[in-house]
Amino acid sequence: MARAAAPVVADELRSGQRRLEVDAQRVEQRRARLAAQLLLLAVDVELDLELALQALDAVAEQVRVARRERRFADRAAGANPPPI
Repeated sequence: MARAAAPVVADELRSGQRRLEVDAQRVEQRRARLAAQLLLLAVDVELDLELALQALDAVAEQVRVARRERRFADRAAGANPPPI
């Protein structure tokens, strides 16, 4: 009886080994996809931050220009406002 069971047990062990290999491969593939997604997210966040800083710089420049124009207009009108 033990001899008859040996091939069945061996087949089950080989089949289990294949399943483990397939599962391990799936885990590695998922890990690789997750790493790629995290990399894209990091690049996206960095790009968003860069764009936000550029927008902030543009707004700051607009404020500087508006203040400069206001000072010139005030001086042309004869007013002498305190420096900003």
